[in-house]
Amino acid sequence: QKFADFAKEKRIAMGMSQEEFAELIFGDKNRQDYISRVERGKKNVSPDTMDAILEAVGANIEFTE
Repeated sequence: QKFADFAKEKRIAMGMSQEEFAELIFGDKNRQDYISRVERGKKNVSPDTMDAILEAVGANIEFTE
């Protein structure tokens, strides 16, 4: 849920609707339903999609042990 909250906060801070965010990430505004499910924690995010979201918001994650 933490990544979902992070993605939603970044999207809102960018002033984007879910449709606009879907267009930015997937090149398809009709994927808005996917963004909605991610933000509500109803959809697990693949590593590729996580990378695309992080790139879209200009962020990165560093994993440490």
